[in-house]
Amino acid sequence: MRICLEKAHIGILGGTFNADHNAHIMMARMALAEYDLERVVLIPTGQPPHKEGEQIASAEHRLAMLRYAVETEPGLCVSPMEINRRGTTYTVDTLYQLHARKPALYSFIIGADTLCDLPNWREIAKVCTLCDFIAFFRDGMNMEKTMEAKRYMEQTYGAKIHISTCKIPHVSSTEIRRRLLCGQPISQYVPKSVERYLLENEVYHAQ
Repeated sequence: MRICLEKAHIGILGGTFNADHNAHIMMARMALAEYDLERVVLIPTGQPPHKEGEQIASAEHRLAMLRYAVETEPGLCVSPMEINRRGTTYTVDTLYQLHARKPALYSFIIGADTLCDLPNWREIAKVCTLCDFIAFFRDGMNMEKTMEAKRYMEQTYGAKIHISTCKIPHVSSTEIRRRLLCGQPISQYVPKSVERYLLENEVYHAQ
């Protein structure tokens, strides 16, 4: 599905990636194919505004994990732009920076449950002028509540929201961290290169 033919169409997948897992890569890969994107840029947050009290690996570890995860994924790449910014990182600032670097049509890739939280994002009205959204459902989501949130965003902020025809599995970064702390296997949740990095560097064991 091609949304725009006049400008480069670039997908953005942001997040803490604490830890990166298969569902992240699957969303990026599916969006790339379904919406005929030029590429998908994965952007790990530097200092996230909504993760206080959570055990978060260092920016260096999270960036390294992502780079390993996409090294064999054509069309996917990683940017340290939010990590390189000082202070709390907000999507609106990232989008301004992206447009300044390369004018393009940007699509922000999210899990569909995030639609319910979008009104709380900083300068969400401006965000909706700087990007559209590609949302993915997963099993167990409340579809009625999520679609109501979609309509609210469209009617209130003029958001352009595309619902992917693909579903993603539910994978929990919290569960991955718990299993690592307990010495349980994580191979079904993360790419092999990420599993190797996590184990060799004891990313969460050391915290």
